[in-house]
Amino acid sequence: MTKKLFILSFFIILCTGWLCPDEAVLIDFGLLQADMRIPEYTNDPETRPNQNSHTLSTFSLPNFGTFQSSLAIANFVVRPDIDGGGLGRREQNFTREAPSRQWGTVMGSRIFFPYGQATATIRPPFIIPLDDPRFENGYGLLKREGGIRIRSIYFNVYSSNYRNVLASISLLDGQGNEHVFFMGLLDFDGWRRLGWNNPNYIQEVVNDRGYYDSLRFGSILIDREEGTERGFTLYFKDIVIIYDEEYIE
Repeated sequence: MTKKLFILSFFIILCTGWLCPDEAVLIDFGLLQADMRIPEYTNDPETRPNQNSHTLSTFSLPNFGTFQSSLAIANFVVRPDIDGGGLGRREQNFTREAPSRQWGTVMGSRIFFPYGQATATIRPPFIIPLDDPRFENGYGLLKREGGIRIRSIYFNVYSSNYRNVLASISLLDGQGNEHVFFMGLLDFDGWRRLGWNNPNYIQEVVNDRGYYDSLRFGSILIDREEGTERGFTLYFKDIVIIYDEEYIE
């Protein structure tokens, strides 16, 4: 009888975790379109938008003074590295707004790798603030009062059949610790929803563990094996997290 009760309790806990997941868009790149202009220098005659007003932030850096930046798509930094040394040049590696018939505006990224095995990091121009509610609801920050236990992570990416090229996602918790999740290979044509499923999910449900206090978008990592193409163009729509929230009585 005790064994039967244990098994029944196990399945009740397990089913509770499976039947009550929530879904949140961590970051939707379509929300990051430039919609305002900040002059880039004195008497700048350009009028085209270059910043995203919703995420516009002011920073002060030693020796650089005070400046403003935002999560506008064109502000993201693409850095191809080999053996830890940055070898990418801005004119060869960049992000741009791109039109998509399926999704509307998405983030396009051009990456030109150095020779050999290398990793490219696509990251925001600044670390997403933890305590600024403007960055919640699809702008890079996910916070829940009871904590967040990840069940799955998905992201929509457009590839052109790049063989031996791998994609991962980096997330930051509330203490700034980085967590990297492997999403899959980019050996396909067109849009695909790549995903990572938590292999420890069942154990975490049973033991009521595995919660993050918060999650922030850190970067997209593209790994290229030696001997493959050097230049790539990829497109990204969003990153979605399926999670359980701890319930506090």
